[in-house]
Amino acid sequence: MHERLKFVVERAGLAWPEVATADALAELAVDVFLRPPPPSRMTPREAGYLKTARRGMLATRAGALAAWTWGSETAPVVGLVHG
Repeated sequence: MHERLKFVVERAGLAWPEVATADALAELAVDVFLRPPPPSRMTPREAGYLKTARRGMLATRAGALAAWTWGSETAPVVGLVHG
């Protein structure tokens, strides 16, 4: 398990602790989990697809929410939500 975490930590550009205690490894795992991947991981295909998006705003009770749409404006709506 440590080897897999060590690989992910190095790939994320984080430092491995000098003493690998359970608390230090748990804190490191949280840092890795909460760190978004770098933008360079996007493939050219993904970048091309994202360039075709149309940005819009949705009004909600909590305020405005950014939304992106693709495809025909007359096509059925499919929502993909995360977070």
